[in-house]
Amino acid sequence: MRALLLHNPKAGDNRVSADDLVRAFADAGYEVRYCDKDDEAGFAAGLAAQPDLVAVAGGDGSIGQLLHFHAALTMPVALLPLGTSNNIARSFGMTTDALSLIPRLRGAPFRRLDVGIANGPWGYRLFVESVGLGLLAPMMTKRIAADTAAKAREVVRKMLIANVKRARAGRAWLSVDGEVIEDDVLMAEITAISRVGPALPLLDGNSTGDGLIDAVVLRASDRAAMVAWLKDEDSGMPPVTAYRGRFVSARWDGLPLRVDDRRMRKPDSRPAHVFVRLLGAEIDILVPEGEA
Repeated sequence: MRALLLHNPKAGDNRVSADDLVRAFADAGYEVRYCDKDDEAGFAAGLAAQPDLVAVAGGDGSIGQLLHFHAALTMPVALLPLGTSNNIARSFGMTTDALSLIPRLRGAPFRRLDVGIANGPWGYRLFVESVGLGLLAPMMTKRIAADTAAKAREVVRKMLIANVKRARAGRAWLSVDGEVIEDDVLMAEITAISRVGPALPLLDGNSTGDGLIDAVVLRASDRAAMVAWLKDEDSGMPPVTAYRGRFVSARWDGLPLRVDDRRMRKPDSRPAHVFVRLLGAEIDILVPEGEA
């Protein structure tokens, strides 16, 4: 079998090298073609050769890069989590290290990763993680310097607790399949997976790949409860409210906004509207037995 490996050597878990990955694929019986994350021309050429699978070694941003080539992804995709949060892999229940996953890819079943599309003043943009309003938006577009991904997550989690305590609430207006939600919020995350931001499990894992999109709202009145939950995630689900549907619209006024890991800028001070839905096409993600 032939594998095309897209690798981000600057991912949070830099203990795994390109040589380690290539060797692991070769040992598992694959003919592997290596491509650095920044070599888009090389990756496009690799896709044109129609490999049996595409492996992405990196974080959520590396997976998001596949959207530039979405129409060409007719083969299944293997996630090899090396990033800081690895929200997409975690949403599928995948927590095993990247090198241990490779020998188990052959014949693995797959689940679908829904692709979203957000329309706003910037035009159209595809996403796989979330469209976020509020306190996560400025955080998730920053680079965190740390020795390991685990240490980076710890730094981000402390930052998040501090930000929840001091964040200014904003008036949010959202509509989910016509149901209007209007309240003072700290954040609203529109997503098709169960984890967002610094690996926050905002939804249960069954929400991933169900063909629906969720608008997850943290109200300002739940600030103290959110701080308490962040300090003890084992206490249950977070104090957020989720609204599930097929189409979400939001008024973009004073709150910061991101699409995946890209901070969006409003062209002027007037309120704008953002429209979010699923694209109606998905990426097939290989999930080895025992991971989900």
